[in-house]
Amino acid sequence: MSKSIWNNEIKAVYPKLEQDISVNVIVVGGGIAGMSTAYNLVKNGLKVAVLEKDEIGNKNTGTTTAQLTAQHDLIYSYIDKEFGINQAKLYLEAQLEAIQDIVGICDEDKIDCDLEMVNSYIYTNEEKHIKLIKHEYEVLKEIDYDAIYTKELETSIPMKAAVGFKDQYNFHPVKYIHGLAKKIAQSDSAIYENTRVVDFEYKYGKHIVTTANDKKVTAPFLVIATSNPIINFPGLYFMKVHDERSYVVSFSSNSPINGSFSSIDSTAHYLRTQKGKIMLGGYEHRTGEKEDTMLYMNMLKEDARKMFGEDIKFDYEWSAQDGTTVDGLPYIGNYSRTLHGAYVICGFNKWGMSNSQVAANIICDLILDRPNDYMSLFKPQRCKPITSFTSYLEMVKYSTLGFIDKLHFPSIGIEDVHEDEGKVISYKNKRVGAYRDSKDQLHLVVPKCKHLGCELVFNPLEKTWDCPCHASRYDINGKMIDGPSVHDLDIITYEHTQD
Repeated sequence: MSKSIWNNEIKAVYPKLEQDISVNVIVVGGGIAGMSTAYNLVKNGLKVAVLEKDEIGNKNTGTTTAQLTAQHDLIYSYIDKEFGINQAKLYLEAQLEAIQDIVGICDEDKIDCDLEMVNSYIYTNEEKHIKLIKHEYEVLKEIDYDAIYTKELETSIPMKAAVGFKDQYNFHPVKYIHGLAKKIAQSDSAIYENTRVVDFEYKYGKHIVTTANDKKVTAPFLVIATSNPIINFPGLYFMKVHDERSYVVSFSSNSPINGSFSSIDSTAHYLRTQKGKIMLGGYEHRTGEKEDTMLYMNMLKEDARKMFGEDIKFDYEWSAQDGTTVDGLPYIGNYSRTLHGAYVICGFNKWGMSNSQVAANIICDLILDRPNDYMSLFKPQRCKPITSFTSYLEMVKYSTLGFIDKLHFPSIGIEDVHEDEGKVISYKNKRVGAYRDSKDQLHLVVPKCKHLGCELVFNPLEKTWDCPCHASRYDINGKMIDGPSVHDLDIITYEHTQD
């Protein structure tokens, strides 16, 4: 797998934390949500430390298709049904305001991030879904938004109906993040890369965060802006958020297409343009649920050829990971009722570009004790009993399966792991995760997630060990890639014996 189109060129430029420090606000997570929040706080005179375990913008933000739009699937008809029409209008206003904030930041701070005004569309090519598109359009009319309804567009994308938003944007999210970082670093605040947080403590009104190299950061306020919140208790976000992976390819095409497009069909695609290239994504599934991940990438490529021609050449191919909450709306606000001065941002359901700025505005206002019209809509302590409980039971099911898998002892051994394969095997009467590389070297790990102990599944496309319970991911040598885990896997040394 190559890096995405966004982070193939931009390199890390910020140091690792090497000493204990005190600040006003700790922000854990250097994606667009964490960086946007830090930027807002710095603009309001606060001293901030951003702690990123890898490189800023290198994870979820660096694998997104970066559609900066207020159109998030059929979100408005969904909110109208589940929360009411006034809340649907509130969601729209929050997104439109956030988009204008981002455009304003780019203008004020002269951030060159390939910002381009486009129209966005949600579409269907299935007769049974036309009524859903029409209903979304009617809800948008009811909340006074001038949307587009059409049955055809001048593109090579087959469709029977679409609802569109005019004057939305595409941009380069990693360039944008680095623009924010430059302004943050010019203040007395700081960004620390390759700085993994492993422990938290709240004592005498202060949050004390400990890093993997045993350095401590102290502050009265703490913002957790990781895709999966890494504090388990309180909060229990691992039972309220699940992650899904999807696949993306980019290529050049002469097809007359401009803008961003998302399908609601059974084989749902999303695509957008970027400087003459097209990005096509799709084939979503829960992290760790599918073992033949290479199949999904191959199916996506075949779809691209059918839509844009057999002779297209793929420049980049990658996969993305997105968090979804039990009721479909992001969690933005107080981490819990008992952990004072701590805040959470997560669960964007694939629409993190505008929602990150919504989050930045809300968190900044909470810390500064200012009113914000959107706090109640996104507060993590909200509850929609029917919708949330159904999704909660689904979370429990996947967590249970992750533990049940450990009850089946594998019947295969080292000899059954072939080149470029990863399997859970029996080795010295223990369950072992084994990967054999192209040089016939074995990489052995304990296939037990360091988060809550679920059985890991090997992902052959990306050569990773993925957790089907709560979406932590590790490389073949056990290094933690994605949380909510904060620790690496235990490693096993292979002892070769001669027969």
